[in-house]
Amino acid sequence: MSLIGRKITVRQKVGLIIMVFLCGMPGMELSGFGLGLNLTFSTCLICAVTGGAIGGLLYCSKPVMAGLGGGIVAGVGSLMAVYFYTMHRQCVWNFELALIQVAGCLPGLGLGMLVKHLFKDNV
Repeated sequence: MSLIGRKITVRQKVGLIIMVFLCGMPGMELSGFGLGLNLTFSTCLICAVTGGAIGGLLYCSKPVMAGLGGGIVAGVGSLMAVYFYTMHRQCVWNFELALIQVAGCLPGLGLGMLVKHLFKDNV
C-alpha cells in the first residue's frame, strides 16, 4: 500500500493533476484568487466531487470503491480547505496552497487506504 520504492504511473499523475485543478482551483475562485470566473458554491462543489471521483479512480483503481470514495472525500476536503484558508487573505504563496490542499486531502487518503485494506483479499 505504500508508495515508497514504487514509481507513480502516468495514469496516477494525470489523476493527481485532475484533482489539483478541479478541486483546488474552484476554492481559489470562490475566495477571489482565480481567473475571475463567476462560480457559485454549488458549481464548485460539483467540480470538486467530479474531479475527486475521476482523480481517485485514476490514482487507485483497485478496488474501485477505494479510489471513488477516497477521491470524492479528498476532493471536497481539498476544496473546503483551500476556500476557507484563502477566504480572508490578501495574498497567498503557491507553497501555502499546496500544503493546504494536501492537508484537505488527508481524510480522503485515509478513507481510501482503509477501504483498500478492508478489500485487499477481494482484489
